[in-house]
Amino acid sequence: MSRRAHLRDWAQAHHARHGFAHWAVQTREDAALIGTLGLLYRETLPVPHIGHLMTLR
Repeated sequence: MSRRAHLRDWAQAHHARHGFAHWAVQTREDAALIGTLGLLYRETLPVPHIGHLMTLR
């Protein structure tokens, strides 16, 4: 499974469970996936976590 497909499936499942999820971050030049950002539900926190994940090219 590609990184893009894995992140898409994870975000869709998280959104289905919690009503919000991370969004993909892409470059303008070639639409390369470089990370995610958004809200994340964590059982250990009382409120959703605002976070991001960026990868190195």
